[in-house]
Amino acid sequence: MPEKKRTSPKKSDGVTGSATPRPKPVRRAAVAKPRAPRKRVAVSAVASLQGPLPKGKLKIAMIGAELVPLAKVGGLADVMGSLSETLTRKGHRVVVILPHYRGIKQPSGYQEGNPIRVPVAMPEGEETAVFTPVSWRGLASQVYLVGGG
Repeated sequence: MPEKKRTSPKKSDGVTGSATPRPKPVRRAAVAKPRAPRKRVAVSAVASLQGPLPKGKLKIAMIGAELVPLAKVGGLADVMGSLSETLTRKGHRVVVILPHYRGIKQPSGYQEGNPIRVPVAMPEGEETAVFTPVSWRGLASQVYLVGGG
């Protein structure tokens, strides 16, 4: 005697005997939560970040420990140098800030501008931050060295 195949019973709607389709899941639209207003921090020594910009352009401050050709130990110097130049060529206003090392390399046409002294409130009392603008031949963005004053 041949064996009969067992089949699972189908759910039916009771009328036609056909299986009932599963309902599609309801997808809810994402709701954006309101954000608190951002605090704006201004560094008065970086005067080049002031003033109007063309629509769609940014004011960018890049802060790092290395920058080609002034101070280079690893790959950060290359990234800081090439990224700041590229962003400046695209019309953004870029300022690079790095420490004023004693043994800084001076590329061709290197010049230091007048240091800008900025008072900084500290828990122990007021300190002075010194920003020295520097430039050299081929520099696209603005560079400030911090300290050394």
